Amino acid sequence: MSSTTANRQGNLITASLPLLSDPTPGHYAHATWGGGTGKTELYRNGKIFSGGLSPNGGGFQVPADRSHYRLAMSATRQADVSTKVEAVWEFDSKTTRDATALPLLAVRFSPRLDGDGSAPAGGVFQIPFLVDRTATASRIRKVDVEASFDDGTTWTKAEVRLLDDGGVVTVRHPSLADSSGYVSLRTSARDVHDNTVNQNILHAYRLR
Repeated sequence: MSSTTANRQGNLITASLPLLSDPTPGHYAHATWGGGTGKTELYRNGKIFSGGLSPNGGGFQVPADRSHYRLAMSATRQADVSTKVEAVWEFDSKTTRDATALPLLAVRFSPRLDGDGSAPAGGVFQIPFLVDRTATASRIRKVDVEASFDDGTTWTKAEVRLLDDGGVVTVRHPSLADSSGYVSLRTSARDVHDNTVNQNILHAYRLR
């Protein structure tokens, strides 16, 4: 996962994950760049361990024993697209001797959009994607994607064709009149060792 820090050394978990990014090398931004807001929370064995940190991430001193963790980050900004981005990772971790990457996944979409960041309404639209994973994450087992055309009020399951660490999502766009003018995407991915990520992008791209 490029341009990120997500590791554990001893009992220190460090997570600095730019939520506003795409698959292009160097194309990333932290949530607070440009005045965005949000938060980072870490849960341990189902209970909140630390919360209220910057949406850019932070460091957490945790117990040494093996535990199940949920790292939740969200960012909201004033923009035309990607106005709210949420990601929740779940994984197991125990103390390490050396700095060791956390087993995290991220689904990166690469829709082929017009110059104004829009796609045609009223037809079938294919979105290539890549599942970015750290060195300790495993082979991808499943990816599910849903699309919303009314700003997240309702969701429609999309067709996903998974090919190794990537694939293609097929979305059926409604007419412009039957939508809010935007497509939002809700995604979940799981590897063979049950490390997971759930992502939500409000206003992922525009319709025209």
